Amino acid sequence: RAQSETLQRIAVSLQTGVGQVAEQVEKLKAERDRLEKQQAEATRGGLEAEMARLAESAIAAPGGRWVVAELAPGTDTSAVRDAADALRGALKRGAALLAVPGEGKLAFIAAVTDDLVAEKKLNASDLVRKVAQVTGGSGGGKPHLALAGGKDASQLQDALAEARRLLQEALA
Repeated sequence: RAQSETLQRIAVSLQTGVGQVAEQVEKLKAERDRLEKQQAEATRGGLEAEMARLAESAIAAPGGRWVVAELAPGTDTSAVRDAADALRGALKRGAALLAVPGEGKLAFIAAVTDDLVAEKKLNASDLVRKVAQVTGGSGGGKPHLALAGGKDASQLQDALAEARRLLQEALA
């Protein structure tokens, strides 16, 4: 009887008959999936535009171009990782460190072009680890693309300053 009452409440909530509840739930799931996909595509498009803007405003140094930027809070880090790879290509020769604040935590993504990695001038894993340490965090990854987490969001500006110092020093 309790299940029947629950099913009846669900049917009323979905504005359908009890016999169509399963069908309505499937429709809602499909709609949710479609909206999530649409949102992910919109985020990717926005990030691609942001990365193009960052590449244009990169600071030129004798050893290559570099970017340090803070992205919008809560930006999806996996989408940022993909976008950072595109930024790496747009820089031609250089490096970037991107910070993503979110709910008291931080994510840092470092991207370094292959030529700088091959010349042992920069390593994304080392870069992101040193920057994250400023905020009590850690992380790492591949020499050309790495991710780290930070713990103390109040230290974000100090971490970005450290990233600027490290990149300026490496590419001077």
